[in-house]
Amino acid sequence: HLQHLYRLDAIPVQLTFLQTVGVFNFDTFNAPAWSLSAEWWAYVLFPFLFVAFRKLGYRQWYLVFALALLGWLCIEFFLSAREPFMTHPPEAGKRTLDVNWHYGTLRGIYGFVAGMSVWQVYTRGRGRELLGNGWNLLALTGLALASMYFGGYDTVTVSLFALIILSAAYGSPGMDRVLSWSVFSQLGRWSFSIYMWHMVLIHFVMLYFIAQRMEPIQGLLRPLAKGYPVWPLLIAFLLVTSWVGYLSFRFIETPTRRWINGHRSREEQQVTEAGSNRP
Repeated sequence: HLQHLYRLDAIPVQLTFLQTVGVFNFDTFNAPAWSLSAEWWAYVLFPFLFVAFRKLGYRQWYLVFALALLGWLCIEFFLSAREPFMTHPPEAGKRTLDVNWHYGTLRGIYGFVAGMSVWQVYTRGRGRELLGNGWNLLALTGLALASMYFGGYDTVTVSLFALIILSAAYGSPGMDRVLSWSVFSQLGRWSFSIYMWHMVLIHFVMLYFIAQRMEPIQGLLRPLAKGYPVWPLLIAFLLVTSWVGYLSFRFIETPTRRWINGHRSREEQQVTEAGSNRP
């Protein structure tokens, strides 16, 4: 769908966070921004979820997670085969949660509810003795990677990641030492910028290969077309992406966040001063 990537009529869709409701049947501009759309609508729904769930007991949160799990299964085994919006004959055997452009909002809400459930388990310390262990964290991570590598069901994979998050949150002396390494903390700070820029950089690589098919290009990038080992190129791409993410974090994300927080603080101060000056 490269011919649709930079459509001008997609700009309003991007700006209004409507990428995940089926306006288009393909990605436009920066594809990872679909998740911002899903998160946005989950945040819009959150006050209503809070009112609905605030009086639930601990055991009832297991039921909430089960409902999120059921939602994932519905997407993977029913809706994904009937994209878009069940207007086409189902694709036999299609099983995926990769439904970003049509059911992405629904997928995001189910994930958001699952995250609320994991938080409730964490605050009560349930399973800490089992999950708060570095070896178990490694085992869960290995299972999740194996599930992705061998094409396991997506619902199984995301459920494993819920346990990984819970295990890492509980922590242990060994895990805490490893996760506090500077490289991990820095990558954590840059992670949003890396996420938002990595597809843009992939587009540049794709344009290079498109140009190679049309007319050979001489120069530094020529080795990419000569069957060189993939791993060094992948590592180089990851390093470049991390560097661009760092630059974006330092010169775009951080100044913007400071400006927004400063503007909000001034508004709050003005409201406070106006209230204190009332007779």
